[in-house]
Amino acid sequence: DIPNSEVERAQLQSLIERNSSDVQRYDDAIARLQDQRNQLDKIVQYQKSLLSPIQKLPPDVLGDIFELITADQCINLQIHFKARGIGRVFKLTWICSWWRKLILSRPTLWSRIHLTLGRFTTTDAESLFTNMMEEVLLRSGTTPLCLKLERD
Repeated sequence: DIPNSEVERAQLQSLIERNSSDVQRYDDAIARLQDQRNQLDKIVQYQKSLLSPIQKLPPDVLGDIFELITADQCINLQIHFKARGIGRVFKLTWICSWWRKLILSRPTLWSRIHLTLGRFTTTDAESLFTNMMEEVLLRSGTTPLCLKLERD
C-alpha cells in the first residue's frame, strides 16, 4: 500500500534500506562463491590434464614431436613498428610449464631464424628486437643456425 503518513513513509524507507543492504550482501556472497568456483574449476581442469594421454609420452619422444612440428617453420623475428617474435616454437612454450621446460632444453628448436627487416620506429622496438635475438641465440646454444634474412 502507498504510505499515507510520515511514519509509514519512514518505515517504508527503513525497509527499503534494509532490503537493499540484504541484496548487496547476497551479491557479495555470490561474487565470493563465483570466485571460489572459478578457482576450483581451474584446479579440476589442471587435474584432468594430468590424466591426458600426452602426459604418458617420454620427454625425448615429445621433444621429437616438437622437432617435427617446427621442422618446416623458422622463428620469425619481425622488425616494423614493433619488434615481435612469432612461430610455432614460441606458441608451444605457452602451453604449459612442462612443455616450456622441454622446448627450452632443445637448442635445435631455436636454431632456425627468419628475420624480416624493416625500420625501427622507436628505440623501444630496437631494444626489444635485440633482446629477443639474444634470447633466441642463447637458446640455440652451439647448434648450427639456419638464418634467413628478408628485407621489408
